Amino acid sequence: QTLSASYTLPSGSLQAIRGNFRYNGSASPCSGGNYDDADDLVFAVGGGTSNSAPTVSISNPADGSSFDEGTSVSFSGSASDTEDGDLTSSLAWSSDLDGSIGSGGSFSTSGLSVGTHNITASVTDSGGASASDSITVTINDTSTGNGPQTAVYDSGLGAPACSVAGSSCDSDTLLDGRANLGPEPNQPNTLDTCTDGTSGSYHSDESLDRIVVSSNDGTDMAEGATVTVEATVYAWSDGSSDTLDLYYAADANSPSWTHIASITPSAGGSQTLSASYTLPSGSLQAIRGNFRYNGSASPCSGGSYDDADDLVFAVNSSTGGSSTLDFSSLGMTSYDNQDDTSSGSVAVEDSGATYYLQGNRWRRSSSTFSITTSTVVRFDFWSDSEGEIHGLGFDEDDSLSSNRIFKLYGTQSWGIGSYDDYSSPGSWKSYCIPVGSSFTGSNMYLVLSNDKDSGTANNTSRFRNVEISEDACP
Repeated sequence: QTLSASYTLPSGSLQAIRGNFRYNGSASPCSGGNYDDADDLVFAVGGGTSNSAPTVSISNPADGSSFDEGTSVSFSGSASDTEDGDLTSSLAWSSDLDGSIGSGGSFSTSGLSVGTHNITASVTDSGGASASDSITVTINDTSTGNGPQTAVYDSGLGAPACSVAGSSCDSDTLLDGRANLGPEPNQPNTLDTCTDGTSGSYHSDESLDRIVVSSNDGTDMAEGATVTVEATVYAWSDGSSDTLDLYYAADANSPSWTHIASITPSAGGSQTLSASYTLPSGSLQAIRGNFRYNGSASPCSGGSYDDADDLVFAVNSSTGGSSTLDFSSLGMTSYDNQDDTSSGSVAVEDSGATYYLQGNRWRRSSSTFSITTSTVVRFDFWSDSEGEIHGLGFDEDDSLSSNRIFKLYGTQSWGIGSYDDYSSPGSWKSYCIPVGSSFTGSNMYLVLSNDKDSGTANNTSRFRNVEISEDACP
């Protein structure tokens, strides 16, 4: 018979095992019975090295963040180990409510269930040592709204329409194709006399195939809320000769088109392009997409390969005139090379209504906004420790621009200084800034600054109740 057992080696360079095989009796290193056999085995033991446990850090989202049900939540983290090096790719992510939710250094999911989740990122090194980091994330129940809506063709309007205000409106397959090319029913699907070009062939040449408009916070669309338009196009060749012009109309029954953005596809074939804007007043609104070959921005360019389509959708009235941005759904990330992620911290507070920065931090949204000559931004600002530049602004790229940031507070003379009047540390001050009087642009990121790149970075900023609207400051 072969018998076995395991144990942990103690310290010692020359160790021994004794086996005492006995007939009856009790456990003993040397029982001494007539039939008993005691034998030793001596063996050398090396000095060995201890196995250090790895370290794990979750960098996104911030602990305590909240999101509406169905919102895509981005997770990122890192793991390292003294012996094994970078273990980030081996991270396993789990929720105490939903079980396994992802793996690796970064991923996104929109499938988290309603409730407060304890999210854990964990890793085990080659020596068997484990480590983890945890945060809490709350998913809010939005089931009280009407939810996503799918458009149906409205023969009176001549375009697909969602007659009930929901969290989104989707044209689905009703726009797929162009003119008599492809399956597009009821073409041209426009609210006016704009028609499609008839040259080329389906999904070899240009077509606008689908439009989806959705609220950024997951609630039913309402006046003053920020929405994102996603348009699926088919681009010819490498896409560089094609452009999508997006427009909105506050009244679908009598459309007057306002430009949102013009976007060139990054490649040929099927591509989804997007832009965000603030809903104006109006109970039945519309989006127009004009996908064109060359030419210039227009609601109806009329080229032989061009495709114009409209999507009509209902919008709830808003008693507040505009809605507060939800920072937990804006995808706040580092701006330019100014954001010192090793300095201080950032956090979403007040269920998304407030964004906090401490240290030398510059952050921008992943969502973009259209800034027109009528755009204003309202918000509350707070700081209890002065840095060099505390400010808010909008920028069309990820490159630092002093003519895009409104400075509110700080020791450094930089940025647009017309509102540099914060003077009560530890108190809130409300601002209304007519952004469109200083600059305009489409696809512009919201930028928050809390700059201090010399000395101790203990400066702080809070931005609360940020609203972007098309009206006027008092």
